Amino acid sequence: KVKYTMTGSQTNAGESDNTFNVEFPSGSEEYFKEHYAITISYAPLNVEKRPVTLTSASGSKEYDGKPLTNHKVTVGEAARDTGWVDGQGATYSFTGSQKIVGSSENTFECIPNEGTNLDNYQINKTYGTLTVTDRSEKYQITLTPNSKSVTYDGTEKSVSGFETLEFQINGQTFYVSGVEASATGTDAGEYPVTKSGQAVVTDADGNDVTDQFT
Repeated sequence: KVKYTMTGSQTNAGESDNTFNVEFPSGSEEYFKEHYAITISYAPLNVEKRPVTLTSASGSKEYDGKPLTNHKVTVGEAARDTGWVDGQGATYSFTGSQKIVGSSENTFECIPNEGTNLDNYQINKTYGTLTVTDRSEKYQITLTPNSKSVTYDGTEKSVSGFETLEFQINGQTFYVSGVEASATGTDAGEYPVTKSGQAVVTDADGNDVTDQFT
């Protein structure tokens, strides 16, 4: 009686031959080969990728100059042949962030735990939305022109600029541009500083956030 020993095996996602060895009774191999046309073929062993659904959380807030993040991921409810295999899984590295008014996806990447091969999984990602809205009460910035006091000597005197165009609010740095201030005078007396331009406020990344300020 001919015996068959199975040697085919497939653990990871992919495909391979379901191989086996043929073992003839002692001393009969030549007899079988002489009287039988033996054809050996291997069927495939196919392991399909296991589906995993991952959804990052959403979040929203009023503009405060700080990035909005939400480092939470929900794994789809485990069912037959879905979800992480017991003892396997991943952690998540978030790249999603929203700093200025607007919306963007809460993107992230998977970092496999030890013993987890992500190639064995069909990972379906759904990104939440990070939304920053306009402030209901605008931040206030006061621009103070430079002053100057001198003694008359018959020549024209001048002053220009502001005491500062850099401001700290809520732990963040903001810059004002687009405005000018100046005054000139020769005779003894006081001369009002003339202000001109339209103030533009930018954050430390260069984003125009003027609408969030008065």
